Amino acid sequence: MKYIIYKITNLINGKIYIGQHETDNINDDYYGSGIILRKAIKKYGKNNFNKEILFIFDTFDEMNNKEMELVDPAFIKRKDTYNMVMGGNSGLARFSPEKRSEIIKKISETKNKKDENGISIAMEAYKKRTETITKNNPNGLKDIGLKSSATQIKNGSHKGLKNKNAKLTTFTIYDNHDNKICSMLLTELKNKHHDNLPPIRMILFSLQRDGVPMYSKNNRHKSEKFKGWYALFDDHKRTEKVQIIEYSPYIDISYSYEIYDNNDILIHNCNNKDFKKLCADYGYPENSFRYSYRHDGIAIKHKEFKGWYVKKLQHESIKHTSLR
Repeated sequence: MKYIIYKITNLINGKIYIGQHETDNINDDYYGSGIILRKAIKKYGKNNFNKEILFIFDTFDEMNNKEMELVDPAFIKRKDTYNMVMGGNSGLARFSPEKRSEIIKKISETKNKKDENGISIAMEAYKKRTETITKNNPNGLKDIGLKSSATQIKNGSHKGLKNKNAKLTTFTIYDNHDNKICSMLLTELKNKHHDNLPPIRMILFSLQRDGVPMYSKNNRHKSEKFKGWYALFDDHKRTEKVQIIEYSPYIDISYSYEIYDNNDILIHNCNNKDFKKLCADYGYPENSFRYSYRHDGIAIKHKEFKGWYVKKLQHESIKHTSLR
């Protein structure tokens, strides 16, 4: 095993990335794990990056110490680097390979730990947090997201919209045929937003990229309605050519559930929205029922409902988009 310090250079803009790597082949195809670096490689193409080996060591500690020496606070602040954190001290990198393996094993065991019904404990904790948030407000999670977006919009600080004057600028939303849908100030987006407009996050995504089409690389059925739409500040010029997409109906997918007892008799049939309420009204163990349909109708081990099972059915229907 060799421990190396390598440097990746963007041949287009000159930006660099210095990292460490453990390998048996110093000429392997590893190009780093930095988030910004990965995005840059995706943007410019791997052929526009050069990798060179700076140092080769026989021990992990030597490699780690050298990265700490090279990637210091001054290096992080430079404008020509993709490094985001100091070398040798980020995440698990500060630990030896043996200690890292031990930590990863413990994390994996905790994450995959299940209760007596075979349900993930981590998933149960997540569900409890979700239930607490939505207990008094069914739209609690959505409201948290909207509040966060609204705060960023108010401060003009949403990612690429850091210009102080951005929140006072009017923008326009267009469909995929360049038809004008509506215009408003950025600060009015939350109050004027409705279901016949793209999600706020996608509007902001398009705005900060000067009119990039929404969902241009996403073909999920939920995205078809607004595929190719874009948003643009009135005082900006569009930097990307409009992507012409055929305006056609889209497939809407919904789900329903069938609950059977231990004699294969259908007890209930309900849609996705009513499932939770049905379980609460009849005192059914919701988590066990969900575990059943997620595992293709496996029999429930719950004492009172032992042998019961739940099937999840998928329904597809053709819907037509609406501009207004």
